[in-house]
Amino acid sequence: MKRILLLCFLIYGQLSAQIDVTIAEARAANVDGELDLLGTTVRAFGLVVSENFRPGGLTFTMIDQEAQIGIGVFSLDTDLGYTPTVGDSIQVVGEISQFRGLGQIESTSVTVITSGNSVPAPLVVTSQGEETESYFIRFENVSLADPSQWSNGGTGFNVDITDGTNTTTMRIDGDVDIFGMEPPTGTFSVTGVGGQFDLESPLLEGYQFFPRSASDIFPYNTEEVEYTVTSIVDARAADSEGVASLLGESLELTGVAHGINFRPEGLQFSLIDANNNGVGVFSFTENVGYTVTEGDALRIQGTLDQFRGLTQIVPDNIEVIATGNPLNQPEEITELNEDSESSLVFITVSDYVDATQWLGDGTSFNVEFTDGTNNFLVRIDEDTNLASAAAPVLPATIVGLGGQFDFEAPFFDDYQLIPRYAADFTSTVPTEELFGAYNFAIYPNPASDVIFYDADQEVDRLQVFTTNGRLVAAGYDNQVDVSNLAPGIYLIYAEIDNEFGVSRFTKL
Repeated sequence: MKRILLLCFLIYGQLSAQIDVTIAEARAANVDGELDLLGTTVRAFGLVVSENFRPGGLTFTMIDQEAQIGIGVFSLDTDLGYTPTVGDSIQVVGEISQFRGLGQIESTSVTVITSGNSVPAPLVVTSQGEETESYFIRFENVSLADPSQWSNGGTGFNVDITDGTNTTTMRIDGDVDIFGMEPPTGTFSVTGVGGQFDLESPLLEGYQFFPRSASDIFPYNTEEVEYTVTSIVDARAADSEGVASLLGESLELTGVAHGINFRPEGLQFSLIDANNNGVGVFSFTENVGYTVTEGDALRIQGTLDQFRGLTQIVPDNIEVIATGNPLNQPEEITELNEDSESSLVFITVSDYVDATQWLGDGTSFNVEFTDGTNNFLVRIDEDTNLASAAAPVLPATIVGLGGQFDFEAPFFDDYQLIPRYAADFTSTVPTEELFGAYNFAIYPNPASDVIFYDADQEVDRLQVFTTNGRLVAAGYDNQVDVSNLAPGIYLIYAEIDNEFGVSRFTKL
């Protein structure tokens, strides 16, 4: 009887020593980075986000699917009958341990609950710390800081990656398929799990990042690309069918950025030279580390492409040469064609072909205008402030970037004009007539110091732009200070109760 009681006591003692914890609780640490539950036997649940980095044993990462906080799972010399598979929901029993600062569960059992679960998108980060340790993370638009670090030696090696501002350590483990490959070239994005290798307390340094396979690096280019320095005119050259002559070639182009970014999840704007020759710049999901800013002088290396007849360069690298450069003066045209493609131009229109085409509901839409002889298709992009504006008062001039959306060769149809912002519409109706219902007026015009504005109803917004579309002043308390502006012609953009108008004034 005593033996039975003793056995029951031992079993109960073992069970009671095991506690259920969340991954966040397992990861809790003091100010020196030392785990609070070190040496405690726990049971935890998580979602597997990496394969095994330790053949013959176990080293992989699991995360809390909701909080996305992660922890390592480790076994020295046995795999416990489990092959780590991304997407497995598992139960892990083991002792909380820490190796070189990395929190982990030294597992005694792993049980698969379900398989094939979806994995949350990695957290996009730019640096590493305790907050990235064992997290499923992603670095975007980075390159190798020093390709000579790519040694393919030992049981693995470290290499620094940088986005131009931040530099972090990437660990290539000897058991992943990347080991032995050539180093990736150019700019890429990389996904993986955060790690740490800190030799002494406080355990707040030595953070590393582990890609899990070659597919975690995209694009994985291994050859140095030679880019041919080419003018925008030559890049725009086409054959008799309108097909770009240099299609698929690796080119280096220089010019000035014009337009907003019409594709916030990637890139879409125009690169234009001093003679107003333009080419599109497009990237589907990557911004290549560049934030579109009109007036930036750029050097772009990439591949020449063509979409719906529009010639464009898909960038691998974008270098900002200078900022704040003047934009081109828009050229007046009476027809949208190959010459206007990706250039900054303007048209003068007298009426809508169909006024109901102007939706103003925040989505992208097409509107057809006429000058009385020719019709022009204008594309209002949802990323501009025009998308939710009321229909402009006509007649007006419309500035924009030439575009094209032709479905098949020969590519000589379906040209568009794409305005960049509300200031690209300038009504040719006198200002006082734009808001006749509100008796809106500006004075004096010309002006040297201050312009005053009056209306029966409060003006929601009044802004002053250069003719190139650069915001230079705003109105407050029924006046706008223009004393610091250089002499010349400017545009005043006014909005009242969701109706807007644009007029010109002269700064003396």
